[in-house]
Amino acid sequence: MRSSTTRIDPAAEPAAEPAADVAVELTDADILAVLRQAAVLHNHVAAVLRTTGLSVDRWRCLAFVANQPDASMSEVLHGLAMAAATASRAVDALVDANLLMRTIDPADRRRVLLRISTDGTLLLRRVQMRLAVGEVGS
Repeated sequence: MRSSTTRIDPAAEPAAEPAADVAVELTDADILAVLRQAAVLHNHVAAVLRTTGLSVDRWRCLAFVANQPDASMSEVLHGLAMAAATASRAVDALVDANLLMRTIDPADRRRVLLRISTDGTLLLRRVQMRLAVGEVGS
């Protein structure tokens, strides 16, 4: 069986922040190994989140906004490489749950900014502690 390679050009990836202007060549085996690890991590995070009421997508949005206060929806989309509909549903649910707040940008009234609430910060800290110790389902 032949192994193929895939050339990843960071400059061509609009949803990724390139670390350098260096193209990387990955074999099929490399890509499969990375995707397997991503799936294992996703499943672990989902198991930790099960008792919180957060989906992985909602947690990703909450964590992103916590680290990027006053992020716009386009910044969330770009930063998480998430589909617009998925991000919109996740953010709407987080706002409805009082975990995120929407505000109007005073410098550009057409722009909506996202900020984590006190409840969102507390929930995120609980999740971070559970993830740090590898706790699942409690």
